Amino acid sequence: MMRFKTAALTRGLVGTLALTGCKNNVGYRELGYESYRQQDFVTAAEQFQTAVDKKPSDYRSQYYLGVTMLQLGKPIPAQTPLEQA
Repeated sequence: MMRFKTAALTRGLVGTLALTGCKNNVGYRELGYESYRQQDFVTAAEQFQTAVDKKPSDYRSQYYLGVTMLQLGKPIPAQTPLEQA
């Protein structure tokens, strides 16, 4: 039941962000958080990377990008964002 609710919330968030154009890093970071919570680390990494590309000074996105890369078993690519955070 919880997965269904989470999936519905994710679809709602994705739809809202699509309608607004998801133009800032915060929208991508939120998508990354949701993907991370669902243990979809590949998608989470993509979303966090987009957030970092849009605003490199966003330490939260840098941190979660690094942590997500560690979850993917990629410690070398995790190093730079973790240092930046």
